[in-house]
Amino acid sequence: MKRQIGFYALTAIVIGSQLGSGVFILPAALAEYGPFSLIGCLLSGIGAILLTLVFGNLAMYYPDVGGPHIYIAKVFGFKWGFFATWCYWIVSFVSTTVVVVTGCSYIVPILASCTGQSVGSEVIFGLEVVCILIFMTLNLFGSNVSAKAEMVLSLLKIIPMVVLPIGCFFYFNKSNFNSDVAALHISFHSVLSNATLIAFWGFIGLESGTTPVETVKNPQTISRALVWGTSLVALIYMAIGVAVMGVIPIAALRKMDAPFVAITQIMVGGQWHLAIGAAVFMVCLGTLNAWIFISGQIASSAGKTNMLPVFFAKTNRYSAPQYSIAISSLGIIPFLVLTLNSSLKQQLLDLIDVSVIIFLWLYLLSVCAYGKLLWNNSIKRTFGSCMVALFAGIFSVWMIVSAMSWLHVTVWSIILVSGLPVYAYMKKQKHRII
Repeated sequence: MKRQIGFYALTAIVIGSQLGSGVFILPAALAEYGPFSLIGCLLSGIGAILLTLVFGNLAMYYPDVGGPHIYIAKVFGFKWGFFATWCYWIVSFVSTTVVVVTGCSYIVPILASCTGQSVGSEVIFGLEVVCILIFMTLNLFGSNVSAKAEMVLSLLKIIPMVVLPIGCFFYFNKSNFNSDVAALHISFHSVLSNATLIAFWGFIGLESGTTPVETVKNPQTISRALVWGTSLVALIYMAIGVAVMGVIPIAALRKMDAPFVAITQIMVGGQWHLAIGAAVFMVCLGTLNAWIFISGQIASSAGKTNMLPVFFAKTNRYSAPQYSIAISSLGIIPFLVLTLNSSLKQQLLDLIDVSVIIFLWLYLLSVCAYGKLLWNNSIKRTFGSCMVALFAGIFSVWMIVSAMSWLHVTVWSIILVSGLPVYAYMKKQKHRII
C-alpha cells in the first residue's frame, strides 16, 4: 500500500475526527454544570493530550500497522485483540451516527426555509443516508483523496470555529455563568466528573492518526500530528465553551438543540443563522469523512492481522480497503434508524454516554499495553514516559469508575456477545499474525 498521507493531511484527519458534532452540542449538554463545565473541558483536554502521547509512542514502536485494537493484540494476544477490535469497530458506527444526526439537524432549517414547509423525519433520514453514501464513495477512491478532502473540509471549519466565537465576545455577559449547581443534588466530585466525561466526547478520535499508519509517508510524524491536532482541538473547545455560555444564559442553553444557530440570531438576526447552519453542516461532513476513513482502516488492519476475515483487507485499484469501507459505512444506517424518534438532544446524549465509556476502556487497555512495554523496557523507560503512562491511566480509570453504570455494562455485553460467532470463526483459522 502506498504511503500517501503527509504530516499536514494526517493532522487534518486528527482534527477532523475530533472537531465536529461535539463542539456544537457540548455547550448545551454541559450547561447544567455552569462554570464547572469549563473546568471539565480543561481536564478532558489534559487527559486527551496525555493519551495522544501514549498513542504516539505506540505508533513509533509499531510503525507497520496501527490503532488501539492492534496495540492491544500485539501486547496481550489474540483474544484481547479481537474483542478490542470488535468493540472499537462497532462503537465507531455509533460515533459516526452522532455526527450525521447533528450535522443534518443544522441543515433542516435551511431546507425548511427553501421549501416553505416543515421537513419530515423521513426526509431527514434520507439526507443522512445520502451523506453517508457520498463519503463512502469518496473514501473508495483512496486514502490520498480522502485526506485531501479532509484538509479542505478542515479549512471550511474556520467560519463557525473562529469567526463566530470571536463575535460572541462582543455580546459577552459574565452574569450568564451564574448557575445553581447545588440544585442538582450531587457532590462536587460528581459535577466535575460528569462535566469532564461529557466534554471528553469532543476528543473521541484522538487516536485516529495511528490507524492509517501504513499510508503515512513518515510514521515518525504521527506522534507530532496527534499532539498538535488534539492541542488545537482543546483550545478551540475552551474558547467556544466560554463564548457560547457568555452569550446565552445557562437556563436557556440547557433547552437548545442548536445553540450556534441561536447565537447567530442573537448577534445579527435576519437569515444569517441559515449560513451558520450550512457551515456547521460542512464541519460535520468533515468529521463524517474522517470517521468513515477511520472505520474502514480499523476493519482493514484487523483483516490483515486475522482478527476479522481476510476479505476486509482486500483493496481496490485505488489501494482503498473497499469491503471495509463499504461495510463500515452501511453499518451506520441501522443506528440512524434508532434515532428517528425522541428528542435530538436526549438521543445524542445517550449515544455519547455509551460511546465515551467504551472508548475509554479501549484507551485504558492501550495505556496498559504501553505500560507493559515500558515495564519490559521494550520501549525505553524514562521518567517522562512513566509519568505519561501513569497519569493517562489514572485519568481513564477516573472517568470509567465515575460514570460506569448497568446501562454501559449491558450495552458493552451486547456488543461483546455479538462478536462471539466471528471470534469462534476466526479462532479456527490456522494462520494468525499477532
